[in-house]
Amino acid sequence: MTDLFHLETIVAILALFIGSTMFSAIGFGIAMFATPVMLLVLDPQTVVVVVTTWGAGIGVWIVVQARKDILLREILPIVIAGAFGVPIGVAILKNADPSSLRVGIAVLILLLAAVSVTNLQKRVDSLNRLEVVIRIFAAGRYGL
Repeated sequence: MTDLFHLETIVAILALFIGSTMFSAIGFGIAMFATPVMLLVLDPQTVVVVVTTWGAGIGVWIVVQARKDILLREILPIVIAGAFGVPIGVAILKNADPSSLRVGIAVLILLLAAVSVTNLQKRVDSLNRLEVVIRIFAAGRYGL
């Protein structure tokens, strides 16, 4: 085993650990933290698959723990709309140039972080249903 392999593994594990801690504590953040850090040492396809799989596993664990508090009627449209974006995201992941994908992911994460920090979001209550479905579809498409 090379030293580079060990460095990649250590960076990936630390990024996933910190991202998982954020996700468990506040309900999001694994992709916003782990993805940029892991993109420094791994190819974009590997990063997206690892972060998405890891995040889904943690999400399932949280859902099992909080199943009594989940309002299925409210969350089901979100899950369905997000699932429709997944095949498009997989096609992009499969066919995109790795360097373009790396830049695209970084730009998207920076934009989402800026929106989060500056609180430029509208209240969901003020959105019509079509806007909500489109936003959820886009989130599923980009694996966020």
